[in-house]
Amino acid sequence: MRRGRLDCHTRTSSIESISTITGVNPSALRSRLAAFDLEAHCKDLRTREQPDDVLLRIGLDGQERVWEPAEICWFHATRVPRSTDFRARGILPVSQSANTLWATLRAIDPQPPADSEWAQFRSLVESGQLGEWADKYAIKQKLPGPFAFLIREELDHFGETGSVDYFAAPETIEDICLCYEMVFGPDLLGTYRAATRPCVVKFVDPRPERVMGTVARYIYAQEHGEDAHDVNTCFDSKGIAIRPDQILDVQWIAPTERA
Repeated sequence: MRRGRLDCHTRTSSIESISTITGVNPSALRSRLAAFDLEAHCKDLRTREQPDDVLLRIGLDGQERVWEPAEICWFHATRVPRSTDFRARGILPVSQSANTLWATLRAIDPQPPADSEWAQFRSLVESGQLGEWADKYAIKQKLPGPFAFLIREELDHFGETGSVDYFAAPETIEDICLCYEMVFGPDLLGTYRAATRPCVVKFVDPRPERVMGTVARYIYAQEHGEDAHDVNTCFDSKGIAIRPDQILDVQWIAPTERA
C-alpha cells in the first residue's frame, strides 16, 4: 500500500511521517524499537531477515504488510554560486550540466586563459588525456543521477561518515580544477570555493523505493543512543532531471556553519 509523504528532514518528521504512512502511533513505534535488541536477534543463526526489515516489522508490531510512501523527500547536497535558482532550473544530471559547470569556472577565474587555450584544455579533460582526474571526470559523465540522500542528518556530518563531502565542491568541479592546476598552475578549486556556498536542495519524488526499513533503523539508533547520522540510503534519478516543481526548499549553509 502506498500513501503519505516520507520526510526525513528531522528526527521528529521521520517518526511522524512513517507513523502517518503506516497508521502506527509514534509513541508506540518508538517504544517498540527502544525495547528491542537487534544485536541479540541477529546472533540467532536461524535469522535470515535483513536488519532493516526486522526493525520495520518490530516497529509495526509484527505487521507483514508492505508499506510504501506515495512520495519521498530527498536531500541533494552541493556547492554552487549563490545566484543559482534551483526553483527555475531544477537539478540536472552531470551529463546535462557540463556546459554550465565549465562556464561557471570560466567566469570565476580571475586570470582566465585565452579562449583557444581554454577550449583545448576542456578537450584534453574530456578526452581523458590528463591522467587520473580526467579519468574520474569521464567516469562521472557516464553516471546517471542526480543523486540525493534520504535522511537529512547525515549531511551535517560529512567527514565523519564514508560519504563524499559534497559541501566542499561538486566532484566534477573538483576533477576539472585539479586538471586545471596541473596545466595552468593556479588553485581554481580554492577560487571556486570562495565564490560559492554549500546548500541542501530538498525535493520530492513519487517513484517507489524500499526505504521504510532504513527509517526504522534510523529511529532505532536514536532510541538506543547510537550515532544515527551514518544511517542512510541514496536516491538515483537514473538520468532524469529533477523538475523545478519538485523542489520544496533550498537551504543555504551559512559560512559560520560551513567554510
